[in-house]
Amino acid sequence: MPNKQASKKPIDKGIMAGHNGIESHFISHGKHTYSINAMKILKRLIHIVVVATKGMEKGQVVLGCLAPHPPHLVYAENPEQNEPFSEGGWETLRWGYNRLARKLKKIDYDVMVIFTPHWATYIGTHFLGLPKFKSLSVDPIFPNIFRYKYDLTVDVQLAQEMHKSASEAGIITKMMTNPDFRIDYGTITSCHMLNPEWDKPIITISSNRNTHYYSGEVMNEQATALGEACLKAIEKSGKKVVLVSSHSLSHRHFVTESPLPEDMSREHIYNHSQYVWDMKMINMMREGKMKEVIDIMPEYTEQTIAETEAGGLTWMMAAMGLPNYPAEIYGYQSVIGTGNAVVAWDPNSQTREIVL
Repeated sequence: MPNKQASKKPIDKGIMAGHNGIESHFISHGKHTYSINAMKILKRLIHIVVVATKGMEKGQVVLGCLAPHPPHLVYAENPEQNEPFSEGGWETLRWGYNRLARKLKKIDYDVMVIFTPHWATYIGTHFLGLPKFKSLSVDPIFPNIFRYKYDLTVDVQLAQEMHKSASEAGIITKMMTNPDFRIDYGTITSCHMLNPEWDKPIITISSNRNTHYYSGEVMNEQATALGEACLKAIEKSGKKVVLVSSHSLSHRHFVTESPLPEDMSREHIYNHSQYVWDMKMINMMREGKMKEVIDIMPEYTEQTIAETEAGGLTWMMAAMGLPNYPAEIYGYQSVIGTGNAVVAWDPNSQTREIVL
């Protein structure tokens, strides 16, 4: 006769010994007993499902910024990274930038993508392709006011996705993987003014010289194709992205510098025609007429020698679907005769505001 006593599984304070001698932890809940190991597996499965679901979410552009890059603005801020010291200057632009930087602090985003006219490439569009870049950036025109020590992080994964997407769209592309490559002052100025803490990774995109080789119309077409390709990569990534078009508006400038660069008594727009064109563009931005802005971009660029010739604003507007809502205007001011506007496009109607 079998020993009934021996067939019972001994239980002692949450330990169950099976017939094979292996002990397992368990939790008793009502009529059911759950293995702790099984619960760990269940939690892991739930975590995988959550991550997978998040991965399926489309990435998006959460803000677009027109961010002028005169090195004078960083010089006037006197950050510890920049060697020269100033007594201030260009407050209208700097204070506008400061307000936009505060807005960015309230926005949840993963990476800042910058299109700069001062990384000019004559064969294709290039993307930063290493996780870190660290060096000293010296402005070739204004070394007396801009000698900036930078140490920045790059989102290489998204840069590679943009590179791939642009290539599939028929655009000649290349990844910049030279560790000694020096980051241009346009990228540094715009990024510093928008995020002086440098606590977010960036991606810099070069400007192919389509306007120089062909025309403003070709520039518009190529920059539009690049913007659409970058948007596809952003959506695929699942990341929240801030786009930055780094450039001035009208760009005729003085050829001599005052003894004191920050002497604001010397500062004014190069000529009235430049001012009228800039105001026309800004008013159209304020009215949400970005399709019309892009349509007249070639003529505007030709008349004002604007840095829009690099294609940055067209690229950003294409990636944002040509916004038809009002832009946020943070400030306009001249720097050595050029016209500069700090502007943002917020797709979220709940956080969009009338600034000026």
